[in-house]
Amino acid sequence: MYSRAPMRISFGGGNTDLYPYRSLYGGCSIGTAIKKYATARIGGNSNGEALVSAIRDRMGFSEKIIVDSEAPPLSGLGASGAVAVAVIGLISRGRMSRDAMAEMAFDVERNTLGIKGGAQDQYWAAFGGMQYIEFGDGRINILPMVRSSFIDDLERRVVLVYMGARSDGIMIHEDEARRTEVNIDELDRIKEIANEMRRLIRREDLYGFADLLHLAWEEKRKLSTLVSTSQIDEFYEDIRKYGTLSGKLSGAGGGGYMMLVCDNVGDTMKRIYELGYAPEKIQFDWEGVQVIS
Repeated sequence: MYSRAPMRISFGGGNTDLYPYRSLYGGCSIGTAIKKYATARIGGNSNGEALVSAIRDRMGFSEKIIVDSEAPPLSGLGASGAVAVAVIGLISRGRMSRDAMAEMAFDVERNTLGIKGGAQDQYWAAFGGMQYIEFGDGRINILPMVRSSFIDDLERRVVLVYMGARSDGIMIHEDEARRTEVNIDELDRIKEIANEMRRLIRREDLYGFADLLHLAWEEKRKLSTLVSTSQIDEFYEDIRKYGTLSGKLSGAGGGGYMMLVCDNVGDTMKRIYELGYAPEKIQFDWEGVQVIS
């Protein structure tokens, strides 16, 4: 028996799920789970030791657990949240509700281990699919988006590019927290963009959605000087000339995966190879955490 939980890409709303903004003003995020997985199985030589051990202790489980991830550490795809949900799913044999698994994963990561970050990763890992998630002070509301021909078309146009090892996300979040007061206007704008993205998905407006993704990246870059690098900025400026409508870094920033939405996938991928990177086509995950015999 083993379990798997998907990672995610976030289109908009990132950082509005962080304290203190979410408790003061309410946040939101829109994104989708993807078919890159964290897996967990019972075995002799555990890795991911701190996170796995904390969950084992919380659940009173004595056996060792081996975990694996289809993305490197600090990739910006929510890998640790997916690992946590996969481990909880394995130990519970899938008998816990998805809400309960996501809540426990969040509590262990943020409160037991003190890992800084938002609350979205664990919920996509548990539920899968494309979700619009609202965050308040102690409140999370998950609003699934119905799979449609538009969403399938968007899926075909998304390309991921690994930009190299990411900067320490904790440092980025701490820098953003120090700038909270001056960042409120940017966070308000990021939330507004995410809400408009939701409306444009319903209207099936691909080009309007892509324009908003670009704006979301521009606003995210204002939150901290650590969010982007000159290498990433140069890559993004170049690739937009070759069939790419827009893009943004996933996660805290500083490196990891850049998500691109392409008008011409073939031209985009050809240029990415010419620049020395390896593009990846992805599929959206609609299942969430699974426990498999």
